[in-house]
Amino acid sequence: MERLDEVVVDHPDTCRRWDTLLQGEDQDPLRHQVNESRRWRRW
Repeated sequence: MERLDEVVVDHPDTCRRWDTLLQGEDQDPLRHQVNESRRWRRW
């Protein structure tokens, strides 16, 4: 298991679905975790 390199907090300006301006803070935001793994080579 590798250690975490960075945490990226993303607050979009507009809604992807409705393309409307987002204002304020969401008390229960949707969270999404991304894990990037190294590429493996076959020898």
